[in-house]
Amino acid sequence: MKPYPVVMPRRRLGDRQSILKVLGTLGLTVLLRWLRSATRRKAEMFSMPTQRDDRKGSRREAPPPPRAAPVGKASRAKPPRGVPGPEAVLRLVKSRAEAEWVTARLRVLKVLADDREGSRHQRLLVKVGEDGRGNDFTVKVSHNLELAPRVPISEGEEFIVRGEFAWNDLGGAIHWTHHDPDGRREGGWIEFGGRRYM
Repeated sequence: MKPYPVVMPRRRLGDRQSILKVLGTLGLTVLLRWLRSATRRKAEMFSMPTQRDDRKGSRREAPPPPRAAPVGKASRAKPPRGVPGPEAVLRLVKSRAEAEWVTARLRVLKVLADDREGSRHQRLLVKVGEDGRGNDFTVKVSHNLELAPRVPISEGEEFIVRGEFAWNDLGGAIHWTHHDPDGRREGGWIEFGGRRYM
C-alpha cells in the first residue's frame, strides 16, 4: 500500500496553526537536528576571538590556541618550570596521603615487570628519601598501557611524573599517569626524553 503524500494548505507564514501543522508534519527529529546545527553554527561563530589588523584596518581571525597532545600518544613537551624533586612525594608518604595529585622529578630505582592483572600497567620503582636509619622510602609508579604508550625508560634515568598519589603499606603508588578517557577530570602524564606520555 502506497502512503499518501502530505499536502499542506497554503496559508501565510505567520499563522500559528500552519506553523504547528508544519512542525507536526516534519516531526520532532527534524526540528531537533535543525536546532542542534543552528546552535553549533552560532557557537562556532562566537568562539573564535578576532584581532585587529592595524595595517589594513580590518579584522581577522585570531590564531587558534595551541592544541593538546593527541590522546594516548607521546608528544614533544617543554619541561614544566620549578618541578619539585622527590621531597614532594616523600612529604605525601610521611603524611599517608590519599588521592593527592603530585608533580615531581624522580629517578628510576628499578623497572619492575608489567602488572597484567586487570589493565596492563608499566611499573617503575623510585626512591623518594630515607628515614634516617638507613631505610629507603620507595614509591611505585603505575602507568596504564591501555590508555597511554609505554615509556622507554631504564634504571637510573630521570623523569617527571604527574599523577595521583595513594599511600599504602609499601610506601605508596602514583597512578593516573594518563589522560582521563571519560574527560571528567584532569589526567596525568610521564615526561621523559623531551616527550610526554599521556
